[in-house]
Amino acid sequence: MITGLAKIVRGLIDNVQEVKMGQLTDKANWESLKQQLPSDVPLIITNKLERPQNIIERTQHRQQETLSILKPSMVISTIGTFDPDNEFLNDFKGIWDSILDHTREYLLYEHEYISILKMVMKGTAAVNLRLMIRERLDIDDLLSAIQDLYVPEQTFFDDYVDINKFVRRANEPIL
Repeated sequence: MITGLAKIVRGLIDNVQEVKMGQLTDKANWESLKQQLPSDVPLIITNKLERPQNIIERTQHRQQETLSILKPSMVISTIGTFDPDNEFLNDFKGIWDSILDHTREYLLYEHEYISILKMVMKGTAAVNLRLMIRERLDIDDLLSAIQDLYVPEQTFFDDYVDINKFVRRANEPIL
């Protein structure tokens, strides 16, 4: 199916006059291309920020060694920072995945995840986060808002263009 789908997409892409920044710029072609795609192909792919599975209630106790992973120096050195004003790719998904990897083995309270977010977000992202925290949003609402702001949606055609741009270097091993 992938080969057949790739041929369909190849034909569709060949009909597009201009591909700019990974997005189709000719609206008429975009509409006709959408109608030609199989119905099971999603037009827009959203990378959801998954909710942490290790959040515990405030009344539940946990081990003290958990506190060491929450030190700002540890968080910043392990996860890094997210500043959409100074970074070329302002996709928060990678940072969130790093947060989840960093905390996966520990039980944390919801407010500690929010503290981690405050440590890693810089610039306008930090300002927006502070505004959301003032509204007393819970972690689910925060993640939803951050996703809307800092996780770009991707189209099927963006992936296709990226695949076509890939070039293997001479003598580069496959594995």
